[in-house]
Amino acid sequence: MHNNLLAQKTQENIRLILKVNVIEQKMQTLTQIDWDNYRLQGDKIADEIVAKTQELNQWEHLRKVITIQWGDNQSLPTDLPDFIRNYFTENAVLPPNSDSKKIAKGQEFFQKNAEDCLSLLGTMSLPYCYAAADGAQVLYFSERMRNDAQKRLLETARFVFEVNQKDSLKEEGLAFITILKVRLLHATIRFHVKNHKDWNMKWGLPINQEDLMGTNIAFSSIILRGLRKLGKKYTNQDAENYLHLWYVVGQLLGIDKKILPQTMKEAVFLSQNTEMRHFKSSHEGNVLMQTLLSHFEEILPPVVPDGYIHSYMRFLLGDRVCDLLGIPAANWTKHIVNTLPIITTMKASFGKSPHAVRSYWEARNLIAQQK
Repeated sequence: MHNNLLAQKTQENIRLILKVNVIEQKMQTLTQIDWDNYRLQGDKIADEIVAKTQELNQWEHLRKVITIQWGDNQSLPTDLPDFIRNYFTENAVLPPNSDSKKIAKGQEFFQKNAEDCLSLLGTMSLPYCYAAADGAQVLYFSERMRNDAQKRLLETARFVFEVNQKDSLKEEGLAFITILKVRLLHATIRFHVKNHKDWNMKWGLPINQEDLMGTNIAFSSIILRGLRKLGKKYTNQDAENYLHLWYVVGQLLGIDKKILPQTMKEAVFLSQNTEMRHFKSSHEGNVLMQTLLSHFEEILPPVVPDGYIHSYMRFLLGDRVCDLLGIPAANWTKHIVNTLPIITTMKASFGKSPHAVRSYWEARNLIAQQK
């Protein structure tokens, strides 16, 4: 009997290994031509909504919907056209390959590391996106990050918090409308930027599938990498749960599941492939990076030495990426990047204005409510 149980367990392990290998091999069989094709693909569902908005001249309604702000972000205007309201009703469901237990565990993992994760969004995730030269073009064209870095950081933080709130992805959870609003926002930007006279299709379709995948890993596996750099300990299962959460969110945002990572090995492969294909110095990426740096430098507390943010980012991102982005060389503060509280950087990202301080404490309260 013992031998039978052992044989059964061995067969189960072999099946699990084969299943994992099949997933990883499937992703690695994507050719560079496949990836080039993904750069020409948008999001059919959301793009059709925007096209119909243009056809029926319903832009006023769409603008109301895609407004992402702090506060009540789950309600929809009562006078929405049916085709927009149906978009939310029909797509506010989890994909069939989602695992509710992993989602909940992934959200718990974020809650335990929320302050560090939030800090890493500004100091690691966004710079990672700027380093992909072609993908940075649309951020530059849309002017969203250039015109108000603080507001965009707050929007990003709010999105991440709502996705990671307990039960937010259960039936009728609060995150669905937020995610679907962002999906429509992407489609709206895609529509306008692709028709801009200066847009060059050699960069791909604005906010295309490959770039969406890159942003997804910037919010998931790159954050996990950053936590490791900061000395935070977590298990492989923790990482898999957090990746699964963003695997589900990615699909809700209209990303092809075939190019979303489910394991750290897949995430590493995708990040390496992205870096090989797209990481290079660009005027647009450097302008975006300098805007972000200027924001940090403007509001960092006096206790933080000059050059600290440069040293800190080089510690997180490495010299190659920082050189591409024009981040100044590390100075003597490279020796203290692990001694200043990381929360200092997080607070800095919210600025000093009354609105920003209020938003910061609202974010802290969200964390506290989830613990």
